[in-house]
Amino acid sequence: MKKILTGILFRFFRSIETWVLVVLLLVATAYISYVEYVNTNNEFISDHSLTRYEELDVTVYDVYAFGCETLPEDTFNTLLGENVCAFDETELVFSILNDIPMVPVILMAIFIPVFFGRLFSDGTIKNLISSGHSRSRIYLASMLFSFVLDFIALVLNTSVYAIWCLILKWHPPIYLPVILVMLLIDLLLSFTISSWCLAVLFISKKRTLAFVASFLLAMSMFIYPTAVPETILLMTESINVESEDLEKIRKANEEAPYAFEEYFDLSQFSPKYRYKGETLSITMDSSLPDGVRKALLLWIYSDPELIMHFGESISSFSPYVFYRDGLMTINVASNVIWIFAGNLLGVALFKKREIK
Repeated sequence: MKKILTGILFRFFRSIETWVLVVLLLVATAYISYVEYVNTNNEFISDHSLTRYEELDVTVYDVYAFGCETLPEDTFNTLLGENVCAFDETELVFSILNDIPMVPVILMAIFIPVFFGRLFSDGTIKNLISSGHSRSRIYLASMLFSFVLDFIALVLNTSVYAIWCLILKWHPPIYLPVILVMLLIDLLLSFTISSWCLAVLFISKKRTLAFVASFLLAMSMFIYPTAVPETILLMTESINVESEDLEKIRKANEEAPYAFEEYFDLSQFSPKYRYKGETLSITMDSSLPDGVRKALLLWIYSDPELIMHFGESISSFSPYVFYRDGLMTINVASNVIWIFAGNLLGVALFKKREIK
């Protein structure tokens, strides 16, 4: 496999598509990140310079845990103060993290059919098989190479955002346990889409079909297929206005909001609350049959872009809740499953295809 990888690497550096890919990646990322920062949060540079988290005598953990973990009363009141922009900054950080994989994924979705498609059209794949290389090794080498490109593209993309932070002298609230898992999800999402692009190409041997599949996969980041099951679940779990817990929640918000906690119930796909150790709920039990509800949950949790989509659909939940309550872990697992499924299918069917 080393010889195969060396050959692919040699062709990669000689290919004009490679340098077009790099230039487009850097230019698009720099432009998008700058426009997003300046247009949405220009006030951070001057107007709110003294109301960021690092100037408020609170930790970055406090910013993430606000409203979903018990905090000291003084810390809670500080964050609740007027003109505090720490939460806007957190929202911007995760908006950026959601955007980070977009440009690399779109460019890789174009690059894979062009670059690897040429290996079929010019007879390279046929020659490799004729010279004794197994189809499994050829596919595995191509997969590993595309994964390396995904990783490099993500690092470059993340670096551009970091450079803009330095230029603009912005120190965003970065809570590493959450940020690192989110970056892992971005990377695995890139792997997932590249895996299926590659699988379609090696199964069909047709660049056109691979382009169509790549386009649809890339567009899945903007189309929101799991909005349907989410809406059904949320509509069938209405608020119980007669619940005793509802009154307790109101009292908790009045008496000691700093001790009021919010969490996400994965089994019910609904918010739950805790106050002084007591679990409170304001939703009624779902009216859906148990089997239907489980099928809808499976649909939602199998979405490889779950955090990207879900974070935009229910903004009341913070990224910290996604991390703490296991939603990010589910997203990592679903991407790993999709990666294995795509590559196993690609290898299995590629072995059966006749190469002319």
